[in-house]
Amino acid sequence: MDEQTRLVNIPRERHPPPEPRPRQPPPEPRRATANHPPQPRERQKPPQPRERQTPPPPKPKKTHPSNELP
Repeated sequence: MDEQTRLVNIPRERHPPPEPRPRQPPPEPRRATANHPPQPRERQKPPQPRERQTPPPPKPKKTHPSNELP
């Protein structure tokens, strides 16, 4: 008898069923109350093109006096 078939034939222990979780009530849908009526959504304005900032001109790198060629 094969090792594998022997393992297959072993009846599995039955685990007790997991405890049922207490069901949570579904969240209530938000209702619009008299104090807070639903506000109409404002129309989105098209985004205005921002003025492009020109990058500052690159600063000349300061070289060490000893590095400068005569």
